[in-house]
Amino acid sequence: MGKINKKERKFNEETLLVTVDIGKKFNYGYARTKDGQELEVFKFFNTGKGFEYFLKKVESFRAKTGLKNCLFGLESTGSYGLALIHYLHRRGYEIVQINPMHTKRLKELTDNSPNKTDKKDPKVIADIIELNKYLTVIIPEGIFAELRELVHLREKILEDLRRSYNRIEGQLFKIFPEFSQVMRDLTTKTSRYLLAHYTLPQFILDLGLTKLTELIKSVSKNRLGEEKALALYEAAKMSGGIKEGTRSIVMEIKIHLDQIDRLESYQKSLTHLEQNLSPNHQISTFGFCKLLVFLDRVFEMSL
Repeated sequence: MGKINKKERKFNEETLLVTVDIGKKFNYGYARTKDGQELEVFKFFNTGKGFEYFLKKVESFRAKTGLKNCLFGLESTGSYGLALIHYLHRRGYEIVQINPMHTKRLKELTDNSPNKTDKKDPKVIADIIELNKYLTVIIPEGIFAELRELVHLREKILEDLRRSYNRIEGQLFKIFPEFSQVMRDLTTKTSRYLLAHYTLPQFILDLGLTKLTELIKSVSKNRLGEEKALALYEAAKMSGGIKEGTRSIVMEIKIHLDQIDRLESYQKSLTHLEQNLSPNHQISTFGFCKLLVFLDRVFEMSL
C-alpha cells in the first residue's frame, strides 16, 4: 500500500493561533501560543475599522511573544465572515476554517451545552484547530470569484422562480382548482398567458369556447387546440372555486407572474455574462454551467 500523508500541523511553536467567532455586527477575537500564553477574548466591529483594531491587537501580541507567524481560524459562517477573510488574505495571512458542527459537539463535551456563548466560542475554535480538524481556506480570485458568485446568483433566481410558481398554484387552487388539472404545467407560455388574462373561471366562460380555442392555438403555436380548449371550458363551467374576495387573489397571481418575467430576464442576462466569461467562447453554455457548479463546490468546501 502507498504511504498516507498526514495533514501538516500548521499550529506549532513558531505560530500564533488567532481565532474569531463571527457575528453580524460584532466579532470576538482570541489568540494563544503553543506554550499556553493567551490574548484574552475581545470584541471588535465587523467593519474595516474593526478589522484594523483586531489586527493591531493581534500583531502587538505576536511581537510580544516573539513568534514569527500568525494562523487565523474561523468557523464556516457564510457571508458575515467573508469581508474579514478577504481582509486577512490581502495581507498575506494563512487562514483555516472549521465545521460549526465540530464547535457544537466539542462544547457539548466540555461544558455539557451546545448553546452559543460568544466569549467561549473563539477558544473552542482554537481547541478544534489544535486537534488538526480544519480546512485551508482558498480564496477564489479574478474570473473564479465571478464564477462562484454567478453560481450563487443563479441558484437564488431558480429558488425565487420555484417560490413564485408555488404561490401561484396555492392561490389558483382557491379560485380555479381545476385549472392546473387541465393545464398541467404552469410554466408554459400558454398557461401563463391564460393566468395573466383569464384568471377566473368566469373570464374563460365570457370568452366563449370558439375564441378560447383560437387563443390557445395561437399562443401555443398550434401545439394545443380544440381538445385542450374544451377541457378548460368544461372545467370552468363546473369549477368549485370561491366566488368572493377574488380580486386580491387575481392581483397576487399577476404580481407573481410579473416577478417570473423579471427573473427570467435576469436569467438571460446571466447566460450572456457566462458566455462572456467563458474562455475564448469555446465552452458550450451547458458545459460552462457544469464547470461553474464544479468550481463552486470546490470553493464551497474551502471557503
